[in-house]
Amino acid sequence: MNDNGTIDLIDKENNLEFKQLGYFLDEGESGHAWVHKSEKPVVTTLKSKPKIKLIENGSLAAKVLIQHKFKIPERKMKIFSGRKVNIKSFIIPIDVELIFTKFSRRIDLKIRLKNEGENHRLRILFPSGINAEYHYGEGQFDVVKREIKRIDASNWIEPPMYDFPLHNFVDVNDGQKGLAILVDGLKEYEVFDDKKRTIALTLLRAFSYVIVPSSVEEYLDMKGSQCLGEHTFRISIYPHSNNWDEGKVFHEAIKFNQPLLLVETNNATENILKETSFVQINPDNLIFSCFKKSEDEKGFVLRVYNPTDTTINGEISFLWNLKSAELVTLEEKKVQSINFVSNKIILDVAPKKIISLKVDFEK
Repeated sequence: MNDNGTIDLIDKENNLEFKQLGYFLDEGESGHAWVHKSEKPVVTTLKSKPKIKLIENGSLAAKVLIQHKFKIPERKMKIFSGRKVNIKSFIIPIDVELIFTKFSRRIDLKIRLKNEGENHRLRILFPSGINAEYHYGEGQFDVVKREIKRIDASNWIEPPMYDFPLHNFVDVNDGQKGLAILVDGLKEYEVFDDKKRTIALTLLRAFSYVIVPSSVEEYLDMKGSQCLGEHTFRISIYPHSNNWDEGKVFHEAIKFNQPLLLVETNNATENILKETSFVQINPDNLIFSCFKKSEDEKGFVLRVYNPTDTTINGEISFLWNLKSAELVTLEEKKVQSINFVSNKIILDVAPKKIISLKVDFEK
């Protein structure tokens, strides 16, 4: 734990070390909903002195609380509508709760803050220190590979954007080692083309509500885009070996976003094993998407997908024996019948392929 509120992380299993993880960066924002435009001065918490205290130290978990008072300087800028604004200095109180859980390879962060300033972007940064050429962000039914190196766009009319979307994780790796940042609800990240290959997650981007490009209309009374008020974020740091696939990043991101839930039920009417599962999908990199009643109500639809670059030999087992199994489209139109044995389906799933199965059970 560093005095400025960042953490140095040592992964003993994979002999990896990461330094200065989890500092904050704030910059002015003169853009609009579609385009970010940074304004100076840009400030960080690298030289701050937050309060740090241990708030829990049990046999299964420990928690450390870091309390920042992040001072944002006065900024003068011209926003997209052409109006000049003068944003007075303000303070963002930020509480970061670090959660260390026994048997877990992650460090979870719970961040609470109150934003009372306008026209700025606040991000949290994680220097990976990995000499990687690419970064990987989870997208729709996919993990998208993007180059870190910036292109020369000096003669472009519209400069390229390097803020990318993500669902549950972003990962930087060199094939031997990697650092993944898992998120719960955050949707924008960037990986800097610097020596540290720093991962930046956008916590909030506060901007003036301007309608473009057909006309420029500004709605000063609509403050929703300024992200004012209290916010809570969940993030997790996950170091790993190999690439994102072999390092089980997707699997860990699912565990982070879908924790185990306990429910109380009535007494069972038949014998049930102490350990069982309604559906089992193997291997881990064949990703579950949904299980639902079919639109014609004559069966159920299970959807899985392969986000990797290689064909997956998948095995799907159900609690009950199957009566029928079909490969269907996303519209649930039959493509072909699928072979099965008892309660099990074995199938090859091509790279980047979505598979929808319509099944019915004997009971």
